[in-house]
Amino acid sequence: MSCPDSSVIYPNLDEHGELISYQRRWLDLGYRKIITKGKRVPTLLYNERSQLPGLLVLVEDFVSYMRVAEQYNCLCLWGTSFPNISDFLAKNKQFSQFIVWLDNDEQKQINSGQIAAKKICNNLDYTLSYIHRGRSFQTPDWGVHNLATEHDPKQYVDSEIRQFIEGVIHASIKQPNAS
Repeated sequence: MSCPDSSVIYPNLDEHGELISYQRRWLDLGYRKIITKGKRVPTLLYNERSQLPGLLVLVEDFVSYMRVAEQYNCLCLWGTSFPNISDFLAKNKQFSQFIVWLDNDEQKQINSGQIAAKKICNNLDYTLSYIHRGRSFQTPDWGVHNLATEHDPKQYVDSEIRQFIEGVIHASIKQPNAS
């Protein structure tokens, strides 16, 4: 939804179509201004055509969410935090691989996007370890990865998104030792 003051409103609806929250972004101020109203509940888009059905990509904004969700299961965080990770994982057990792809704010004095991404990765990994405690295995049956790229996910075309995602997944597969 576009507004006369050069802002855009992105609604966040629940599974019944009820408004949970909305995010308003101003586009032409020369700097980024965002206001989120309502409860910050991550939005999941399950892509039945995904070549990697056990993978979930976490992004921070709605436009990145729509770009990535064209090819992969995607979760819009509506910011740089992931509240109630354990509740989310309990309801969404189909995911075993997670890629956290937040904005890379390296042009700023403090790279808040990557600081938040590392925190989310650590919290995801810790929560998954807790959920799977007591299991006897050599290697965890899940993976949590941070993807830091030069630009935000929304700025890439489909082939670039696919290249980044598959690069992370292929790099995480351990090759057998050659004897």
